[in-house]
Amino acid sequence: MPYVGKKPADIIATAVDTTTGTFSGEIDAASLDISGDIDVDGTTNLDAVDIDGAVDMASTLTVTGVAILNGGIDIAGDFTLDVGGGDISIKDDGTTMMNIGIENSDVIFNAQVSDKDIIFKGNDGGSSITALTLDMSAGGNATFNGSIFSGGNVVVPNGNGIDFSAAGNVSGMTSELLNDYEEGTFTATLFGTSSGSGTNVTTTGSYIKVGKHVTIGAYFQNVNLSSMSGSMNIIGLPFTTNGEASSINTGSVALYGFSFTGFVTPYIGNNSTTIDMLDSRTGAAWAGLAVPQAAGKYMIISLTYKSS
Repeated sequence: MPYVGKKPADIIATAVDTTTGTFSGEIDAASLDISGDIDVDGTTNLDAVDIDGAVDMASTLTVTGVAILNGGIDIAGDFTLDVGGGDISIKDDGTTMMNIGIENSDVIFNAQVSDKDIIFKGNDGGSSITALTLDMSAGGNATFNGSIFSGGNVVVPNGNGIDFSAAGNVSGMTSELLNDYEEGTFTATLFGTSSGSGTNVTTTGSYIKVGKHVTIGAYFQNVNLSSMSGSMNIIGLPFTTNGEASSINTGSVALYGFSFTGFVTPYIGNNSTTIDMLDSRTGAAWAGLAVPQAAGKYMIISLTYKSS
């Protein structure tokens, strides 16, 4: 057979068949160029491997140096990657694009290029889909293509929302969009319909807004109403009620120092930021709750309404 690369005489081996070019024992050569197949029954220990084609292994390949593969690896059994340093880097022309690392036994996926997203893709019935996108340029906002199903609670962080596409929903919810969650405070002011607001008759109320639904609460403690008259209103709601005809909202109130004959209900009409305090009397029309023109008055109010 013709020789390829080094001749048998140039290669140190235990035994050489000079007719067939067959080596037995250990081969020690500065370079080895083989255009045919290599059949190794024992262990191949290589410091560096540069392979242009495919590697088909039925046993174990141990590389102590650098393995450069321009083709593929076909492994009949399992593939185990044991990295002593705990980090795997994926590069493109020398630029590190991604790291997979271990920190305190936690698995860390780290996109290395600034503002580049992490995207999860899959095959849905033969079509490629993007199931999830993590937007690194927006603090890691997650955009899901489909539904989210949870066996436990869905927790929304303070000040943030969950924004789903029209195709998605939170399992068990009929609405397809939950795009706003907000907590905050507002200045609530007691107001007399005849003579206006009194002196410093304000308090700091709080609210929680989920979508269009707003829940407010306020406590007027030991206030002086002597400078106002007429019916009792509260102004300064953080959001305007919507304009639907059915958008009539009531809540609950606790009073001390007020006179009334029925039961008092806080009421908000549509397109409004004002609460009217109504005295609902048995067998009679509603009337505004009269302002007690004196000091030492207390009012606790809570109400949920739909915003515009």
